[in-house]
Amino acid sequence: MEPSQHTNGPWEILMNPKEDYLLIENVDRCDFHPVCVIYGEGKKQEANAHLIAAAPELLDALKYAQSIISSMDYGTVKHIEDNLLDEAIDENRILEAISRATL
Repeated sequence: MEPSQHTNGPWEILMNPKEDYLLIENVDRCDFHPVCVIYGEGKKQEANAHLIAAAPELLDALKYAQSIISSMDYGTVKHIEDNLLDEAIDENRILEAISRATL
């Protein structure tokens, strides 16, 4: 897989109590530009900020899961219904998600 072109993670949420927005920035702040500005208020704004800030780690976990799934020997998987297993580890769905998350 090609390296990602997005701002490297981890990302953190910077809260400013005097403003109505949150910033998502690289922890190292190497770019000197926020990754994202989130407007709004309350729990929804905070939940959106946490989801966006977790994006690099979520993408890494998804890439790792895809690599494990693609190397699995399905003959060794026991006690799981075939259709449930196919739905749970749909490699194409994972690849599509990775594709949407990367340039």
